[in-house]
Amino acid sequence: LMAMTVMGLWHAISVNWLLWAIHHSIGILYLTPVFERIRRLGSHLLPIRALTALLTTVLTLSFVAMGHAFASISDPATSLKVYVNFILFVPMWLYGLIS
Repeated sequence: LMAMTVMGLWHAISVNWLLWAIHHSIGILYLTPVFERIRRLGSHLLPIRALTALLTTVLTLSFVAMGHAFASISDPATSLKVYVNFILFVPMWLYGLIS
């Protein structure tokens, strides 16, 4: 958590970058072990291994994209709204956040 906080605040001292740091810390601490379990489950058969690799790659890219909401939107309330909508799969154009 401390390393990600330092990296986030290195970009700019703001609430958004602190939220970005918390987001990535959660990913490192909690999601990495889950992804490792998924990979281990599919490590025995080649077709399953390929699917688990694809699944963990898509989940990782989605997680990183979610964190981009904090880095690209300057208003913390709006970035948090985009973040929550991303989790809930709500189209952002419904809220007027993108056109």
